[in-house]
Amino acid sequence: MMSDSLLIVEGPDDKHVMYSLFESYTVPQVFEVRELEGIETIVSSLPTLIKATSRLGIVIDADLDIQSRWESLRHQVKDKGFDLPETPDSDGLRIENADGDVLGIWIMPDNSIPGMLEDFLKLIIPDEDELLPLAAQFVETLPEAKGRFSEKHKSKAIIHTYLAINKDPGLRFGTAVKAKYFDASKPIASKFISWVNRVLVA
Repeated sequence: MMSDSLLIVEGPDDKHVMYSLFESYTVPQVFEVRELEGIETIVSSLPTLIKATSRLGIVIDADLDIQSRWESLRHQVKDKGFDLPETPDSDGLRIENADGDVLGIWIMPDNSIPGMLEDFLKLIIPDEDELLPLAAQFVETLPEAKGRFSEKHKSKAIIHTYLAINKDPGLRFGTAVKAKYFDASKPIASKFISWVNRVLVA
């Protein structure tokens, strides 16, 4: 059964991070969080999701081309009464149609630069942390080799390396947020939670 208020994310890591941030900010759990594996599935499902909900939040990765990602969303929602602006809102989009239905879009990491969930996590690592530079240096100096991660996934490699060399190696992202390896009070995290509240709670 479809929830009337729904937050869609790309995968389990996103979902676990969301729940940990919601716990840090005591966000009322009046909406469902659902993962739809990958951007293609999310985009193709948008018409159905919009029809079935009154409040819909979408969290997706920008990857290498944020504007291309944005255009794919604009195309899918235009005939559903949501006329999106030409570029993403830096605070996260919240828009209503004539029926009062709410659509929100947040493009990781911050609605303005290329990247993904891991880039968002990099932005909320504590200022005093000494391990991230070491993890980044290690990843940057790796030689080219068959099977090596793509440039697109460099941030993913850095964050997983960062967690691998931390006090309790190998924690999942959401658990690492709870363990304070990431700082949920950082401005970008606060901005994200504000968007969630405006779209799905308020």
